[in-house]
Order: sequence, then C-alpha cells, then structure tokens
Amino acid sequence: MNNENRWLFSRITDYTDYRTKAIYSYSEEIARLDEDARQVIYREIGIHIRKMTDYYFEKNLDICSIVGVVVNDLYRTMNMATAFTWVQSDYLNATMKVFFEQFKKYGISVHFGTNNEYSNPQVVLKLFPAFFDACGFRQYDAYTAINSLALMGGVQIPDDELLPAFLEYKTEILKIINSAVTKSNVQKENYALILPRGGGNDFDSMLSTIDERGYLNYFKNTDADSSQLMTFPFSR
Repeated sequence: MNNENRWLFSRITDYTDYRTKAIYSYSEEIARLDEDARQVIYREIGIHIRKMTDYYFEKNLDICSIVGVVVNDLYRTMNMATAFTWVQSDYLNATMKVFFEQFKKYGISVHFGTNNEYSNPQVVLKLFPAFFDACGFRQYDAYTAINSLALMGGVQIPDDELLPAFLEYKTEILKIINSAVTKSNVQKENYALILPRGGGNDFDSMLSTIDERGYLNYFKNTDADSSQLMTFPFSR
C-alpha cells in the first residue's frame, strides 16, 4: 500500500482496533501533518468508509458482528483513555461518525448499554460524552442525570457519592433517563446508556427495540476491557 492511501484500510474494525490502540496512535500520527494534508486524508477516509459500509450491506455481510467489534473497541479505548482532544475528535469524526451516519441510509440505529461501575465518575461525566459525541452518539447515564438534578437544586454531590445517590433515587432518575431514551428510539438516534449496577428492568427502554426492525442493540456486563459483548439479533 503506498503512502498516499495507507489510511484506506480494508476493514472498518482497523480504525478502532483496541489491540493496536488505533484511535490514539493513528489520530496522533495524522495530527502531525499540516492542516491541508489532514483534510485530504480525512476526506478520502470518509469516502472510503461510506463505500465500505455500502459494500457490507450490498453483500449482506454480518453487520451485527462487525458493528459489535467496533462498538466494543470504542468502549474499551474510552476506558483506558486519560485525555481527549481535537486530535481524537477529528479522527473519530472522519471515521466513526461517518460510519454510523451511513447506517441512517439503511434505517438502522445503534444502541450500546452497560452496567459497569467506574472508580472515577469524571470519565463518564466528561471523557465519555466527548468520545460518543465525536462518533455521533448521544449518551444517557446515571451520573450525569443525578448530578444535573442536584445542581438544579443548588447541591454539589462529591464524586464518591454519585453512585449511592443514584441508587437511592433510582426510580426517579430512571423515569427521566427512560423518557429521553424512548424519544431517541422513536427518532432512530444512536446512543449509549450507562447505568452502573443496573439490572432487572433498568435497561428496558433500550432493549424494548430488540424485536423491532432497524435497531442494533449491544450490552456489556463484563469488565470494560473484556472482548465479550452481548449482541441482540435484528431485522432490516
């Protein structure tokens, strides 16, 4: 592969590969180029990814599995990240946002849910939203919901008390989150739903779309860096 098109990978999963730290290593390499060169590369990557995505659908490939690998690698990368700048944002806008926006052409939206806990809630409050937004996803999570309600009441909840507060007011918080998630379902938006220690019926608003046409649902209840991910069947 010559230097001119070395970024036009043969698999969409190469752009997010957790094992090679693709998102950070590739984005930082491209960021070292001048602005004009970056724009050319990202424009060509976008065109390439649109064509590749169309090919997946035209050949009726296993879209569920392909997206599952991408989503899981994105999430695993988020969990090992310590910072997020314009470098990663530009890269994800040119790769993952393009990839997932192409799904709208086929009437499909992607949902990711997890009940993982986090020792540092700030990654969910600040780092994760930046990642998901750059990929064209909304984020709904317990920490942001309880924190927002508290701030509206003039109360600042310490990080180590956010999860206990959510669990205490879980019923009320879930009503707010579920209302927003249901709206996203109707509007066919891509989103992530993060409910630490969530179980039972807590994810019903997301999983209610499992048997409906045009939704890809993924759920992670294993360690964040695990390669395991639950993939729910869907129909076009």
